Amino acid sequence: MFIIQKSKVIGPLMTAVCCALILQACSQPVKQSDQQRRLPRSAIHKPGVGGEHNVYGYPIADHVLQRIGYTAGHDGEYRQPVWVSYRLSVDYCDGKEFVPRERIRFVPDRDLPDHKRALDDDYRRSGYSRGHMAMQSDLRGRSEECERQGCLLSNVCPQKQHLNAGCWLKLENACKNWARAYGEVWIVCGPIFNRRPPARLQGARPGYVSIPTQFYKIVVKFKESALEPEVLAFVMQHEPIPDKNTDLSTFLSSVDDIEKATGLDFFSHLPDDLEDRIEATTATTTWAMN
Repeated sequence: MFIIQKSKVIGPLMTAVCCALILQACSQPVKQSDQQRRLPRSAIHKPGVGGEHNVYGYPIADHVLQRIGYTAGHDGEYRQPVWVSYRLSVDYCDGKEFVPRERIRFVPDRDLPDHKRALDDDYRRSGYSRGHMAMQSDLRGRSEECERQGCLLSNVCPQKQHLNAGCWLKLENACKNWARAYGEVWIVCGPIFNRRPPARLQGARPGYVSIPTQFYKIVVKFKESALEPEVLAFVMQHEPIPDKNTDLSTFLSSVDDIEKATGLDFFSHLPDDLEDRIEATTATTTWAMN
């Protein structure tokens, strides 16, 4: 009744009140129920959508480098990858080697700016190994180019040899066995820097490449019958591990803890409720090798 009447006060006042309420409603974040946030089961798929090596979305990085056998997120300050993501299938594990490993040299990545990339001189006489993130033998079964891309320094982090040839290698070999057992797995791995500023290699070209304090590896498998991914997350300290036979379950962690340590966001393309649950979970045992 008041709006219909031609009042000089009430009409404009009501209009102002309505506008204020509308603006307030628009400024409030929309809160979705769990049901609204949850995609239908048919929408949850195995990794590899949007690229073979895409594990439910790539984290951000200075440069994202698409290779035949992996995708790397490279950081120009650290001069190394902060994540490397790839699909490992049984065909790749046991695939043909196109060129002997000893004939492949480590080389700078020419797709990176000169001042952002590592050189082989950074590692020479530094006391650190050139640690592959996408394991060199995981890049077989496709082409010589694929295998040579494994030795780009954008796929390499400084690793002490005791880790590179010890428990890290044991975990890499476990990933191969899981790929053989389940047909395929997806891997995301990289360095963690807890020291600020990070120490740097003192090789033939000193002071350029940062030294990680830890390394992480996230392994994903997807069974069609389960309708959702299963995840193992590992963190290893970059220090001597006295016993190479240490059970890998010792290094189990959660994706949430890795995200906190790295500042990266994994699995961003999963439904929020599933992403939250998977990332918060720390497995108690590793998978069977079958």
